[in-house]
Amino acid sequence: MLFYDPARQLLQLGRLKGRVLRPWDTIERSGLSFLINAFTIDGFGNCSMIRMRAPLGLIQMESMILTPLHYDLPLLSYDYIHAPGKDKLLLELYDTQLAPIFMGPMEQAAADFPDLPDERKKPHWSNDLLLPGSASKAAKGKRDRLRDMTAAWLDAYLELAKTARPCARAEKQAAVRAYVDRLMTEGGVAVDQFKKLLGDETADQLLRQYIFSSDDPRSDGA
Repeated sequence: MLFYDPARQLLQLGRLKGRVLRPWDTIERSGLSFLINAFTIDGFGNCSMIRMRAPLGLIQMESMILTPLHYDLPLLSYDYIHAPGKDKLLLELYDTQLAPIFMGPMEQAAADFPDLPDERKKPHWSNDLLLPGSASKAAKGKRDRLRDMTAAWLDAYLELAKTARPCARAEKQAAVRAYVDRLMTEGGVAVDQFKKLLGDETADQLLRQYIFSSDDPRSDGA
């Protein structure tokens, strides 16, 4: 299953260059299968994609993390989860910015699908970092509408990117690392899952170096 392929849209940000993840490009643990890809985007930042499949395909997940390093845009997180009886879509923007920006396009994209029910988010420390334009949806039998919303939301982010301010790379890297430091300390669904499957040290290395990478794409030798 591939719910959504964002490659065409990501190419609007710059040329994608794959990074070598071995031995973590494919992970099989406790009946769960993970396929992980990581990219640099020329002149923009980093991107990672994860596909997860549970036994018999009863639960499937697709995730993408987009980490801008050369422009002052928020960190983008996209998750689609398919489970028996329900599809769930999380479209999240995390405040790793150096200065506020107008989030109107993202808010509009999130509001343009009122037929898709909002899902109430559980209390979590990261909710305080979510920016306007983030959305959480849960629906049954509406995969096409969820896919349409994903495309529109990513298009809105690309529109933001066209007018985004270039920023000091070192300052932006520090902002991303501060978010990841807190994520690794206080936890999250993906972080907790990888720690359980791989152990704290290996999970920390995978998450920092590839999934939430703040490495400078222009100095990546992979």
